[in-house]
Amino acid sequence: MKRILLSLLIGSALVGCNQVRNPATGAMQYTTLSQADEQRLGAQEHPKVLAEFGGDYDGARAAAYVQDLGEKLVAVSELPGQDFTFTLLDSPVVNAFALPGGYVYVTRGLMALAADEAELAGVIAHEIGHVTGRHTAQRDTQSTYAQGASAIGVLLGGLFLGEAGARAAAQVAQTAAPAWVMGYSRDQEFEADQLGIRYLTRAGYDPRAMASFLGRLQAQAELQARQTGQPVDAEESIYASHPRTLDRVARAADEAARQSETANRRGRDAYLAAVDGLLYGDDPAQGLVIGRSFVHPVLGFRFEAPPGFRLTNTPQQVIGQAENGALMVFDMGERQTADIPSYLQQQWPGQGATRAVWPTSIDGQDAATGLAVGLVGRQTRQVLVGAIDGGDNKVWRFQFVAPQMDQRTAAAYQGSIESFDFLTPAEAARYPGKMIDLHTVREGERLAQLLRSDDPDLLADVRLINGLPLDGGEPEPGRVIKLIVPATGTPVAGAASVDQLGVEPVGTGT
Repeated sequence: MKRILLSLLIGSALVGCNQVRNPATGAMQYTTLSQADEQRLGAQEHPKVLAEFGGDYDGARAAAYVQDLGEKLVAVSELPGQDFTFTLLDSPVVNAFALPGGYVYVTRGLMALAADEAELAGVIAHEIGHVTGRHTAQRDTQSTYAQGASAIGVLLGGLFLGEAGARAAAQVAQTAAPAWVMGYSRDQEFEADQLGIRYLTRAGYDPRAMASFLGRLQAQAELQARQTGQPVDAEESIYASHPRTLDRVARAADEAARQSETANRRGRDAYLAAVDGLLYGDDPAQGLVIGRSFVHPVLGFRFEAPPGFRLTNTPQQVIGQAENGALMVFDMGERQTADIPSYLQQQWPGQGATRAVWPTSIDGQDAATGLAVGLVGRQTRQVLVGAIDGGDNKVWRFQFVAPQMDQRTAAAYQGSIESFDFLTPAEAARYPGKMIDLHTVREGERLAQLLRSDDPDLLADVRLINGLPLDGGEPEPGRVIKLIVPATGTPVAGAASVDQLGVEPVGTGT
């Protein structure tokens, strides 16, 4: 069946190719999508991107700045008359990407990392280059195949765990399929660099900004590897949606040197004004990952994952992964049964799947844990599940799947479920999130003093976003720097509904 599915996917990708002239390069190319198809596809996928990446950022000044900057660059491209939509995503992940049809996305995490307007413009110009170069149409066949291969893993992940399991499998699969596609299109990435440098120069920006930002990405990759205990390849940084290599930095710098006599604008003051007050890191309205803890100050709860788990927060669920392959999924569901124990026995994770249920109380609320048995992929696995009454028929729920569910492992997972704790408004106010605050350095001031903290991770993040050496160093007096400070205007527990926050009730699974 898998072989048949893959054959159909590959076959569908190979039909309907057209030969068209590339508007940016002038070359004749075979593509599977017309420009009308690309615009239709972009409009169709745009709402999905917003749902997947936390929505657009609710900061009018920063969002308008990104839109205005993008429009200036489009005006000097080969498609000045095409409508482009530039979106600042409410995501702390350093990322930028483009959909066909002129949809360009930049995360607030990337905006915080940039040094000035020229570097941010270089990122946006690169993504515009993907659109004008029609790279999505060129790689449609390859991406269709890769997504089809990933879909198999998603379907297998959903057989027992339901929609929650499918989404968790999709999160894992995303690291594999894009790697195959992006590895295939390195020439397209360099072409987008060249086009981006072209647009930067035409708009009057210093084209060296392309190379300097790529260097920042390398530093960010090294810091992330250090903070997570993972090795980093000296020749290849991690990627968000593109491979970013040191040879790209060198090639972009060489191209910039040849064109730098005609443009030199950096725009640091305008950039700093736009990022002043920008949310940094996780958004409290979407929940905060703090080490092994997950805290949602608006919905008013927190819990701690078992030792060895690394948490990832998405708009739909919190996913935990351990090095031994164990998986945790935390989300919210709608209860249609009389009580929590019957919810585990009759409704979720599947009719009759839970073989044993233990009613309990967690932080004063009715709760239950259970041991379920079912197919995960092709293997029969035991799954520890837990559900906690959230009021109004809402249920907060956990799933733990391990390669081997022994007594010690189950006890650790049970402890994680029992760590669930509802927050009072006063407790929620202790988690304001973080934001960027500008400061002009005075003689003798040190970062630890300015931040009122000796947290090494916080100091490293501040050094990173200000282009300082990660292992130490202080900013020179008179320089305006970006500090990371507690955010103001903190939402309190109960201030918003689940629906307002975009937390979707996940399917019950069968």
